[in-house]
Amino acid sequence: AMEFSKNYAKTYTVTAASGLNMRRGASTGKKIIKVLKKGDKFTCYGYYTQKDGTIWLLGIDNTGTAGFCSKKYLK
Repeated sequence: AMEFSKNYAKTYTVTAASGLNMRRGASTGKKIIKVLKKGDKFTCYGYYTQKDGTIWLLGIDNTGTAGFCSKKYLK
């Protein structure tokens, strides 16, 4: 279930050296929309979900593409 927290509302930088998969849903089993490169920006407006201990943020990249990214690889 999607939740909202202002604590997650900000622009993050991708830290994953090999890139970060942006997905259609909050799971590694969901289709990859695109791969964000290390240093790319990802903006979350506060919407997130938690699944299997992973926090998934819903947001957009710098081109306006929307999807889910694991918070583990965002700083």
